[in-house]
Amino acid sequence: MDELIMKFKTKYDLNSIEIYNRYNLYHKPVTWIITILSVALILLGIFASNMGIIYRVFSIGAGIIWLLEIMLLPKIRAKSTIKTSNITKGAVVEVEFKKDNIFMITKKKEDIIGTSIIEYSDLYKVCSANDYLYVYISKDQAILCSKENMTGKYSKFIKFLKDKIGKKYRGK
Repeated sequence: MDELIMKFKTKYDLNSIEIYNRYNLYHKPVTWIITILSVALILLGIFASNMGIIYRVFSIGAGIIWLLEIMLLPKIRAKSTIKTSNITKGAVVEVEFKKDNIFMITKKKEDIIGTSIIEYSDLYKVCSANDYLYVYISKDQAILCSKENMTGKYSKFIKFLKDKIGKKYRGK
């Protein structure tokens, strides 16, 4: 039996998926570039008095639409994921970090609908945020691990994880 280092239990619901989408979106450089361009368009529309009124209104409108899209996109994507994925909707994922690998069980109600064993060497990256640990298995796909429902000592676990995956760990 492989030694258990840490165990997380996470319910996949609209809130957890929206938090993940927001984290994932806001940690991409393109999001910040679009945000800066949006603010620049708004300021251009407000302060560029030598532009015609149509251009100023268009500039302000485009900037506001882009900002709203960035703010609303995580919730829209979360709703879409819940609506289209029978597996994700209401699933509870238990993730056990063991000495040699990660074991994941996906349940709906009390039925096991899937299990996976993931080798540490196969991880894309692991990011620690305020309430979640995101275990990326590819560039845009992660396993959500809620820090609210974990068993084990977190500081000891993070040291273990850093030793195990090195630069693939990003966080506090």
